Amino acid sequence: MLAQNADVFVERMRRVVDPKLSAADQIRRLGRFYFDHYTTQLEYFRIFWAIENQRLIGQLPPDQVALITDVWKRALGVLAGVIERGVASGEFAPCDPWLAANIVWVGANAVIQTLEVPARRDLWERDVARVYAETLELFLRGLMARAGTNPPR
Repeated sequence: MLAQNADVFVERMRRVVDPKLSAADQIRRLGRFYFDHYTTQLEYFRIFWAIENQRLIGQLPPDQVALITDVWKRALGVLAGVIERGVASGEFAPCDPWLAANIVWVGANAVIQTLEVPARRDLWERDVARVYAETLELFLRGLMARAGTNPPR
């Protein structure tokens, strides 16, 4: 069931990407899809959190870990591809697209995980959807190409 749902999830991510849009708008669309998918299906998302919490809940079967890792890689590949195209077009500053995709993914997941921690949500004093959208915008501002500047190494 996890494998079948994973294939559907990654295919839906691919369909969200619209090459007619700017790379930034494609990332916004991917971000909205990701947030909507997981906030409406938290039980499914918890399966993926399990791999990150093995030290607390016990080891998962290696074949399940491999399956989940494959889903992550394919989903991150979609995002990294958009970032790579943004760099190639000059919309984004030069960067490592795979690393950049992982950074935004970690931030996005951290925000979504606060749905499980009411005290953290209360600390924000903001709606989770707003914090998530701002997380993406901060990431995008960091990626944007700036005339006459060199990106940090």
